[in-house]
Amino acid sequence: MFLFTQSVFVFLTIFTSGLQYLIQRINYKRDLERIERFVGEARAAAWGPKMIPIEGKRKVQGDCRSYIICGDLHRHTL
Repeated sequence: MFLFTQSVFVFLTIFTSGLQYLIQRINYKRDLERIERFVGEARAAAWGPKMIPIEGKRKVQGDCRSYIICGDLHRHTL
């Protein structure tokens, strides 16, 4: 009986560890896609549809905040 209980415990430990790894991997990929989307939206707002960096500063509105985006991509929240 002891060997059976030990085997079940080892199986459950390996199974839950594998499941946790799988879920973390899925979340990681989804988070990367989300970050890439945000960066793309920020660049489109800062540089315009031609995606050419502008010289100087430009004020961009979004999410109840205003941002000043400089040509060198430094951001400051107002």
